[in-house]
Amino acid sequence: MRYFFSEWPAIHRKLTRGKRRVFLFDVDGTLAPIVPSPQKAKISNPTKSILRRLSRKKNTRIGILSGRSLKDARRMVGLKGIIYSGNHGLEIQTPKARFVHPAAKNQAFILSRLIGKFGREFKNIPGVIIEDKGFSISIHFRKVLDPFFMKAAKRIFLDRIKPVCDRADLFVRTGKKVWEILPSDIWNKGSAAQFLCRKVCPGAIPLFVGDDVTDEDAFAVFKKTGITVRVGRNKHSSAAYYIKSQKEMERLLNLLTL
Repeated sequence: MRYFFSEWPAIHRKLTRGKRRVFLFDVDGTLAPIVPSPQKAKISNPTKSILRRLSRKKNTRIGILSGRSLKDARRMVGLKGIIYSGNHGLEIQTPKARFVHPAAKNQAFILSRLIGKFGREFKNIPGVIIEDKGFSISIHFRKVLDPFFMKAAKRIFLDRIKPVCDRADLFVRTGKKVWEILPSDIWNKGSAAQFLCRKVCPGAIPLFVGDDVTDEDAFAVFKKTGITVRVGRNKHSSAAYYIKSQKEMERLLNLLTL
């Protein structure tokens, strides 16, 4: 991985080589700092201001690829006229259309039945937050600080939760201090990114910035055709570039407005 700012002249040349560009961003850990409670996460006003300027830039499209629900991602970013994708790509909203993956529709009822069970399983583990996102479920354990309870939470997840998910043909993946329960492993942020580039932004040079395991799918699909940036260096990542921390995002965004 190479440091984004050291390579900016070459990146800028690549971005300006094409007639159109599409800039895609994860939310938590990328546009917004990660906080213990997901509902308290915020995107700073300066970051929103730069995104607004970017969205008005000629021949440039802005998109959000978030693990949050579509509704929640739109609430956090709060900009009109841009592309939103929630639930790791299962929901997509463009200024002209909305898409929901068929697997998400088919499994939504099963997920709604399981949310109560998950709550009961973790009721005695202080700090666990279970988030119902409609088309997926997130079990957050960032606030589980006691090692004893963290060990108990992992045991509950492996012995009780995962087997239930396996029987229901649900897909389980781990992110930063979170377990994600999804309806399918055939559609992800990478699939959504490809869909957007093909249907909404054909011919555009893509740039994607993310920070978590679920962002690796998008890094992989853009490895040869676009520019991929990871928040935080990781030698195992498929991203070509990195920035040191979320605090450097405003600097990155400002460069993209040039």
